[in-house]
Amino acid sequence: MEPSTDNRIASVTEATAPLDALVEGADVAIVEATGPGDVFSHMSWESAADLKRRHPKTRFMFNHLYSGTLEDAASDLQVIEV
Repeated sequence: MEPSTDNRIASVTEATAPLDALVEGADVAIVEATGPGDVFSHMSWESAADLKRRHPKTRFMFNHLYSGTLEDAASDLQVIEV
């Protein structure tokens, strides 16, 4: 697979059709998934997980986690190759 030269950036707090269109075909998506349930900022863990399920070929990195952990989550200050 050739690396993409398409650089797309979005700043959204909800999973929407335009966000899905942006993530479609992306190599990597960095998602600010603050926490479980109805959060006041960023995206909920549940919405972020649903987004990931809809785009299985995209690698996801979740940040802004305030508590708890997610499977395959990165640790603080961990270097990740993408």
